[in-house]
Amino acid sequence: MMKRFLSVLLTAALLVSMTALGTTAMADEVITLRLWGGVPAEAGPQACVEAFNEAFKDQGIQVEYERFVNDETGNMKLETNLLGGDDVDLYMTYTTTYLQKRATSNMALDLSELIERDGFDLVENFGEMAESFYVDGKPYSIPTKLDQYGMVLNKDLFDEAGIEIPTEWSFDEFREICKKLTHGEGADKVYGVFWNTQQDVYQILNWLTCQTLGGDPYYTPDGTATNFTDPVFEAAVSLINDKQKRAWKGFSKPVSAC
Repeated sequence: MMKRFLSVLLTAALLVSMTALGTTAMADEVITLRLWGGVPAEAGPQACVEAFNEAFKDQGIQVEYERFVNDETGNMKLETNLLGGDDVDLYMTYTTTYLQKRATSNMALDLSELIERDGFDLVENFGEMAESFYVDGKPYSIPTKLDQYGMVLNKDLFDEAGIEIPTEWSFDEFREICKKLTHGEGADKVYGVFWNTQQDVYQILNWLTCQTLGGDPYYTPDGTATNFTDPVFEAAVSLINDKQKRAWKGFSKPVSAC
């Protein structure tokens, strides 16, 4: 958490100048940036802000942290303040859906000019996936983290079944391997795949689709339409459904089946 907040604060310090803030403040005048985030201050952000303020006190830049609850009501409060234009200088956005909305509704600043002015390369600093957060080809945000989705394999089970761990596989090949790994009966039955219950179904869907459809698989590259009818998206949803559909038969909690 500390690293994530330090990332946005340090980058903000790079991009912010008295000119960019639209002020002719004297060198001894302190510029205070108000940062809004969805994490409780005591869970890391406040300690990070204090460390930042100590490091940049001689440059006349300080940060104050304001917490908003990352739910529908909290995000509405944030957006009300953004539209009011008074209380928010920096803020954390937790989904690309909110980012898209805020960038296209004059609630976020196009950073292109500042990035060009300071020679700050987002891709060089954060990797190629940073461009996945562009809106209409423009950067409105600074990535603080990039989620890497993956799958954990039980090598012992693969070895016991005589199956070589693949370096790549299609959805159909994945299904067949899951079936081969499934064995036993009753309480001793071992399933070839476990999707870790429904609460993580979106992470599974992201992992299955983003490698083909890009960083935000839910939308087309231009962001103007959803990807729900894309063959890869449909196949991924079908795969997840197929592996969970037996979960509701005879179990009080969802389990994965082959």
